[in-house]
Amino acid sequence: MRKSPLRLLACLCLCLASLAQARPASADPADPVAPQPQKVLVTHNGASVLARATVPVQKDGKSAFFTLLLPDDAADVAIRCEGHEISRIAEGTALLPTAAPASDMRARLLREKSVLDGRVSALKAQAKEIFKDPAKTAKVEELYAAIADAEARIEHINASLKRFPVQRPTGKLVTALLDGEPKASAVKVVCGYTLGSCGWSPSYAIDCVPGKDGAGEITVRLEASIVQRSGMDWTDAELTLVSADTGATGLPSLRSWIVGEDHVYRANRMERMEAAVPMEEDAPRMRAKAAPQAQAETSGSYASWTPFARGLKQGENRVLIAADVWKERLVWRARPLNRDARVFLTAEHEFDGKAYWPAGPARLSVDGVAVGQTSFAPAKGKVLVSFGPDPRVTLTAATEPRKSGTEGFIGTRKIWEWAWTYTVRNDRETPVSLRIERPLPQSADKEVLVEHTEEPAARTEDKALVWELACEPRKSVAIRHGVKVTAPEKKNLTPSAP
Repeated sequence: MRKSPLRLLACLCLCLASLAQARPASADPADPVAPQPQKVLVTHNGASVLARATVPVQKDGKSAFFTLLLPDDAADVAIRCEGHEISRIAEGTALLPTAAPASDMRARLLREKSVLDGRVSALKAQAKEIFKDPAKTAKVEELYAAIADAEARIEHINASLKRFPVQRPTGKLVTALLDGEPKASAVKVVCGYTLGSCGWSPSYAIDCVPGKDGAGEITVRLEASIVQRSGMDWTDAELTLVSADTGATGLPSLRSWIVGEDHVYRANRMERMEAAVPMEEDAPRMRAKAAPQAQAETSGSYASWTPFARGLKQGENRVLIAADVWKERLVWRARPLNRDARVFLTAEHEFDGKAYWPAGPARLSVDGVAVGQTSFAPAKGKVLVSFGPDPRVTLTAATEPRKSGTEGFIGTRKIWEWAWTYTVRNDRETPVSLRIERPLPQSADKEVLVEHTEEPAARTEDKALVWELACEPRKSVAIRHGVKVTAPEKKNLTPSAP
C-alpha cells in the first residue's frame, strides 16, 4: 500500500523530534564555545582580554580540532591548549548567541510603544472633537498633557531600543587544529586577544560647599566611563583600568631649527591641540560621598584601578573608582579685562602623592546645584578649580578717560595715562577672601618708560599685579590702579590698555 506524502512528512517530523529529545542542541560538540573573559586590561582606546574555557574536541578524519567564538573585532589572537600543541589556526565568521533577556526586553519595549502609539492617536482624536466645544477647554488641556506624557515615554523607548539591535551580531569563529591525537574528549584552553571596540575615559563630579570659616568642603568623585562593544556580557571578569594609551612607540624624529621660520611653533601648537581634553556635556548631578569602588595601583609605570565589582555589561558603563573630600580655603578671584568684571569662586588643592588623579572633563556644582563643566588638569602636584562666577560677589569697574599729551621743551616726550577703580561688593552672609589680578605693564623698548601706581599696594607675581584682601558681609572694598607710559616724540607708538 502506497503511503501519502502527508503521512511520510508526519513520520519524518516524529523522527526529528525524537532525535532532538535524545541529544539536546546545547550538547552538540559542533557548537563553538564562547570563552568568558577572566581578566581584562582596559586602556583609553582598547583592551587586552584573557579568557579560559573547557572545549570539546572534534574530529575530521584523522585531524582533531576545536572551535572558539570570539568578538568580531578580536585581534592578535593567541591560544594555548593544556597538554597539546596547536599546529594551525583558521578564522571565520559566525553569529553570536542572542541573550534571552535582551530579546525579551526588546519585545516588551515594542509592545509598550505600540500601545502608546495607539493611545496618542486616540487622545488626539478626542482633543480635536472636544476643541470644537469652547465649554470643554479644561478637558482639552488635560488631553494635551496626557499626549505630552505619552510622547515623552515613546521618545525614551526609542532611545532604549538602540541598545537592542534587531540583527544578531556576528563574531569571529576560530578553529584550532591540534598536533597529535588527544586522549580526552575535551581540552582546557587559554585564549588571549585585543579589542579595539573597548576603552575608558576618566570624568569627574566636583561639588563645593562654602563654609562660614572661609573654607570649603569639596567632594571629588572620579568615575570611569567604560565602553564595551564585544557583543557579549562579561559575567565574571576582573577588570583593570590602565591610564596608558596604545599607539606609536617609535622615537620621534629630531626637528630642524631654522631661525626666522615659525614651522617649529606651528608643529608644537598642533600637538597641543591634539592633546587637549575634549569637553563633554552631561546632566547635572547631586554630590555624593560614596567610598571608592576600586583598588588603585600607582607604583608601576602606569596608574591602574581594579574595580571591586567583577564583570561588565555590553554597552556603556560608569564605575566610581575614587572619591575624596578636600577642606580648602576658598578664594574669590577676579581678572578684570575690558568688560569682563566677573568674580569667580575658586579653590586650589595640593596633592599628597598618595593617589593619582588623571586629567579629564569635570562636572561642577556648588551646594549641589550644577554650574557647568571644565577640564580637570593637575599640574606640578596642584590643581586650581574654578566654580564659575558668584552672583553674590560682584565687581564694578570704573575707567577714567585716557589722558595723553606731551612734556618738556628739549627732547619732547609723549605721555599716555590710564586709571581704573575696581569696587567689589560682597552680598554673602560670611566674609570672603578676594584676589584681584591685573597684567603687569611692561616695556619692550628701553626708550619707552612704563610706570604704575596702586592703592592699596599690590605685589608682583608671575608678570601680574595681585591684590589680596578680605571683604566683610554686606560691604564693599575698592582698588585704584593707574598706568603711565612715556616715550620720545619720534617714536611711532599708539599704546592701548586691556
